[in-house]
Amino acid sequence: DVIAPDDIGASSKSIKENLTLSASSWNNNVFVYSNSNITSENTVVELYPQQGITAEQLEILQAANIIGGTQEFGSIEFLAIGDVPTVDIPVTIIIRGDL
Repeated sequence: DVIAPDDIGASSKSIKENLTLSASSWNNNVFVYSNSNITSENTVVELYPQQGITAEQLEILQAANIIGGTQEFGSIEFLAIGDVPTVDIPVTIIIRGDL
């Protein structure tokens, strides 16, 4: 899904991506997400639960206290500064192209 930027003069659009934070894909407290729309300069500013997330998944997502880590062309790290998730968690991220 593409979200049109609010600023008519913006040269890029923001991208909405659904993904699953797979429990088996965490390396210690780091989950690496790859996407060709990510650059070292744009901002991935939003990570939120997808509609349909279970109460258990939401509780684990909240306990993980996930923040953004190193970002470079094609990938970003998500860091669990709380408990590393032990179940797969469906989330949505916004890759901002308009900032």
